[in-house]
Amino acid sequence: MGSFADNRNFYVGIIVVLAAIIGLLAWLQFGNRNNYYAVYLTSGDLYFGRLETFPTFSMDNAYLLQVDPKNTQNPYSLSSFTNAFWKPEGSIEFNRSNVLWMAKISASSPLASLIQNPSSANALPQAPAVPSGMSTSTSAQPAPVSPKK
Repeated sequence: MGSFADNRNFYVGIIVVLAAIIGLLAWLQFGNRNNYYAVYLTSGDLYFGRLETFPTFSMDNAYLLQVDPKNTQNPYSLSSFTNAFWKPEGSIEFNRSNVLWMAKISASSPLASLIQNPSSANALPQAPAVPSGMSTSTSAQPAPVSPKK
C-alpha cells in the first residue's frame, strides 16, 4: 500500500486532468462564439452562420444564399434557415461528405453583424455577384441537411 503522500498526489493529478478536460469542453462550447463561416455544399447551397465542429458538424443562426433570376437588379438574397416553409428549429447538422468548401467570415463583416443581430438586416449591403461557375440554391428548401434536436 502506498503512503498518504502518494495517494494525495494521485488525487491531485486526477483533479488537474478533470479540470483541464472541463476547461477544454467549455472553450469548445462557449469560447468560439464569433466563428462565422460560409459552408458550400455539393447541392449548390451556400450557408452562412456560426459553425460548430464538436460534437457534431453543425451551424447555428444559419442563413442561406438564394437566387431569384427574375430580379435583375439584385438576384441574390439571404434567408434565415428558420424561415423555410417547413419551419425548422435550432441549428442544422451537415453531412461532412456534402461539404465542398468552407471559409471563415471576418468578425468585422456585415454578414457577421447580421448573424449576431438579425434586426440589422436592413443595414446589409447588396449581396455580391457569385463567381462564375459557382451555383447557388434557387429554392427555399435547403438540401442535404437535417434539423438538430
